[in-house]
Amino acid sequence: MNQPVELTGYIGSIDDSLFDEKNVSITITGGEYSFSSVSCSKPRSSDAVSELRKNMRVAVRGVITSEEMGIGLSRCK
Repeated sequence: MNQPVELTGYIGSIDDSLFDEKNVSITITGGEYSFSSVSCSKPRSSDAVSELRKNMRVAVRGVITSEEMGIGLSRCK
């Protein structure tokens, strides 16, 4: 918890954030480590978000902030 990590996997979904309409929630599944899911939020206006597509293979860096209902990351890139 509260440690930086880098994970690889595939984008399972890019959805509206439940808590903030300016952000999207990105869920990553599979990859090198098999968590049920890893999610993070990014601003909808971010250049990186416009390039993301479902099933795209990605590497994500962030800080683990939650382990409930999958792994939650903050400051993800």
